[in-house]
Amino acid sequence: MKWFKHDSNAHTDDKLQKVLMRHGAEGYALYWYCVELIAARVTPDNITFELKHDAEVLGYHLKIDTRKVEKIMLDMVNLGLFEYSGDHITCMKLAKRLDNTMTQSREIKETLSNFKKLSPDKNRLDKNRLDKNRKKKSKEIATVAQPPRFNFKKSLIELGVQPSTVEAWLSVRKKKRAVDSEVALNGIIREVGLSGISFDRAIQFSAENSYSGFKAEWFLNATDQEKSTKKSPILAGLTDRSWAAN
Repeated sequence: MKWFKHDSNAHTDDKLQKVLMRHGAEGYALYWYCVELIAARVTPDNITFELKHDAEVLGYHLKIDTRKVEKIMLDMVNLGLFEYSGDHITCMKLAKRLDNTMTQSREIKETLSNFKKLSPDKNRLDKNRLDKNRKKKSKEIATVAQPPRFNFKKSLIELGVQPSTVEAWLSVRKKKRAVDSEVALNGIIREVGLSGISFDRAIQFSAENSYSGFKAEWFLNATDQEKSTKKSPILAGLTDRSWAAN
């Protein structure tokens, strides 16, 4: 099908308004690009209103990251702009908007006419089936698209810190209400690199001194102070006055 009706006020549709609010021009462009692709495939032998392209291809043509395409498509499925039925996406809303003025093909006209004569019961059953599949797909896409949740404790152990040391230090951080965020950990990693010691030694130092964080300066100052308080054997001999007691 070479063309279809596109209302000039389509952007005011409640569902498309949400797409615009959540995803901006990228979401709006992705919606109409998909509708165009589906409509272009309508022929006498293909009246399924299915979208054949996957997220990678859509993202390539629109210059949008594949994961972002998956996220936007999931949102549009949940909004009811598209349907997901197990292995493909459809736009039955488009089917309802097509009429005989949009094509010269007698076969397509007859197919559209028959399609619109489907009983309400059949349409309702299809809608229920699509709703179930939509919920299932939502969970599947959410699992794939969302990155793993950051785990502060696990990250410390992966950096080589002993579990017992991690527990002791996290207890200190909890008392001081420190936030166990990825940003905080990145700052600590930077400071450990400046100190020149192992990550395990750095966290042990902070735990022993009840520090909620770690600074290379703290460790270096403590080390210098410890060295200055220790006297060499020669100096100790010079200051020994035990002979005076005899």
